[in-house]
Amino acid sequence: MHVTILRRWFNCMTIVLIGLALPYIAIAQSDPKTTATGAAAESQSELFYDTDPKSWARVLKIFPPTYPEEALKNGVGGIVDIDLLINTVGRVKDIRTIVSIPNNPAFEQATRDVLRHWVFGVPLTNRCIRHDSFGDARLTFEVKNGEGVITLTHREQPTSKMFPTGKAPKMLTRDDVAAHAKKYYPTTARRVGLEALVDMLLTIDPVTGELIGTEVTNIETPNAGKKMFSEAALASIRYAKFEPFEGRTTPWKKCFAIDYRLSGIDRK
Repeated sequence: MHVTILRRWFNCMTIVLIGLALPYIAIAQSDPKTTATGAAAESQSELFYDTDPKSWARVLKIFPPTYPEEALKNGVGGIVDIDLLINTVGRVKDIRTIVSIPNNPAFEQATRDVLRHWVFGVPLTNRCIRHDSFGDARLTFEVKNGEGVITLTHREQPTSKMFPTGKAPKMLTRDDVAAHAKKYYPTTARRVGLEALVDMLLTIDPVTGELIGTEVTNIETPNAGKKMFSEAALASIRYAKFEPFEGRTTPWKKCFAIDYRLSGIDRK
């Protein structure tokens, strides 16, 4: 008797629950895009880099080698091909290969002597985090009108998995951000001569151009300085504003960096 009553009660509850769930099941089946809405919105929030990805692993600043005196005297020219490993601050971490064509040790040595002064563009992930990369360069040594001329080219085209999808609006308050960063350089860091490079991921309202999200993604500095530089960078970027993004309704993102150096604040 009791078992029969329990069964009837269970069957009634099952029918009620199914009835309540049917409208939601029908909605989900009638709109196959329902589950993709979140992914679609995220895909529309393109990431724009503060530096041109075409410059990544490419020489930004070159300290030219000295043309070897003997080669200059004899009118000898040639080519030096270099394959390099670049670190996260754009400096040469390792020389993988250095080859002269035709073989000329003097050209190779002259090139080695200056590579530590070169600065390269640093690739960023889609989280605005720097990473080591491979770069290449070709130096051409020529004698023209009795003078040694050295030119720089790259042998390969730059590659990246993450390129901007269009031109990002510029920051209207860029100089103000730099001035604030310089004025409020962390006191303790300044006292001990500590420097840093702070990378941030910004989320921007397309209509107003105002920041709606700021995240420090990477800090190139000893651990002792990470917190103070993170706080200083967030304070500096707080009032940044961009041009409105015409024709856009979803937020957009941008990689931005503040270079804290005691010689002055540079914006990447």
